[in-house]
Amino acid sequence: MEETFLFFDIECANNIKSEGYICSFGYVLCDKDFNIIEKKDIVMNPKVPFDESLLSPNGPCQLAYTKEYFLDQPDFTFYYDELKALLTAPNRTKIGFAVENDVDFMVCACKHFNMDYIYFDAYDSRSLANKINGIQNGLVSWMKFYNQDISSLTAHNSCDDALMTMFLVKNICKQQNISLNSLFENQNDYLRTVIDNIESKKLKLYRKYMTHQIYNLYGHRCLHAKSRRLKGKIHLALNSNRDLEQIYEINSVIYENGGILVKKIEPSCTFVMEDDRPHAEWMDMPRYSSVKFITLKNLFDTLGKEEPPFKPQSKDIPDLEEEFQCYMQS
Repeated sequence: MEETFLFFDIECANNIKSEGYICSFGYVLCDKDFNIIEKKDIVMNPKVPFDESLLSPNGPCQLAYTKEYFLDQPDFTFYYDELKALLTAPNRTKIGFAVENDVDFMVCACKHFNMDYIYFDAYDSRSLANKINGIQNGLVSWMKFYNQDISSLTAHNSCDDALMTMFLVKNICKQQNISLNSLFENQNDYLRTVIDNIESKKLKLYRKYMTHQIYNLYGHRCLHAKSRRLKGKIHLALNSNRDLEQIYEINSVIYENGGILVKKIEPSCTFVMEDDRPHAEWMDMPRYSSVKFITLKNLFDTLGKEEPPFKPQSKDIPDLEEEFQCYMQS
């Protein structure tokens, strides 16, 4: 089976709590020589209220159709099988512009409509164009950069945006004197995947959950401390790549041994930093003259304990979506 190339673009009716709601999926399917096999704009009812600014001629990015037209269409579930077939066909390379957003929109749509995730990957033409030319542009600006005629196209019409994405990649191939089927070979830096998107969301939610747990220890003294070896206010500055469970445990040790954890540096507090953190010039500023700077090892030496070795964040992250929602509402 010959390789095919799917250029696609997604438009959303609204973004609610950082989740986009799809109202159109446009695509252009072509062969390795950019001969168009098929192109289509799949318009759908998003099943959420529209962001009215997207329907206004004076808005930042007016949608291509009227609200009434969108609402007259079937929703995502009607097109699910068609979209899955498009995105998972064998020997097919998928390409978008700022495609990490489109990957996220598909993940959100499957979640909103309680459908199985469609697992696919896609290359990002924006990052590639930016890297090759050393500048950053939007899609229409790239068309101007390459003197590409788009007078017959409409921005934010998904199918037309997909066609512009194809034009962009075609111009890059010409500029680099390379074929389409060779352009993205060994270019995983430009690859965006559904799996990575889902894992990123899990980590973000996990970080939020653990941050809430950690901050519950802040701003007050432990009434049933194991010891009072630590005195006063303590500001902890740990490597953000540490395992979150370990960060929580270190905070707990300070809390359970008499320290009062604070989020910001305060006068006369103790600033605890990683052992390998270099001394910074700001530490010598007069406003911090009353602050005591120590390392994590110094802290654990004071407690007569062994300093825990650095543990990077585990990739085995629990799925806390339901638990987190309950926790936030409690």
